[in-house]
Amino acid sequence: MKFGKLKSIRCGLNHCAIGYLINKVPTYLWDAAEHLETQEDMAAYLEAALEDGDPYLVVAALGDIARSKGMTNIARETGLGRESLYKSLSLEGNPEFATVLKVIQSLGLRLRATPLMLLPLDKAFTS
Repeated sequence: MKFGKLKSIRCGLNHCAIGYLINKVPTYLWDAAEHLETQEDMAAYLEAALEDGDPYLVVAALGDIARSKGMTNIARETGLGRESLYKSLSLEGNPEFATVLKVIQSLGLRLRATPLMLLPLDKAFTS
């Protein structure tokens, strides 16, 4: 963070507060949908969200991927409403599992179940 010129110094019994004018740093919104260009990008992005385990993050990631492909196209391919897809595939959304599966299929992706890495039984009970 860059500091500008000294604005004020105030001292109390046990401390001094030094106030600087902070130079404003321009920030820009970052949209993941603008960076998901290939099927591999989309699969890796969704896989990372699934590994995190947060269902809201998974839904939001699915929404980002759907927006990158075009929500209108996804709505047409799934037979679902575009506005309802935007709503259900947001951070606040709570889509039905059938909707999630339809969207994933329309994106050319699939879910796959793999076993968790488990400890051998003798070590699992002694830890």
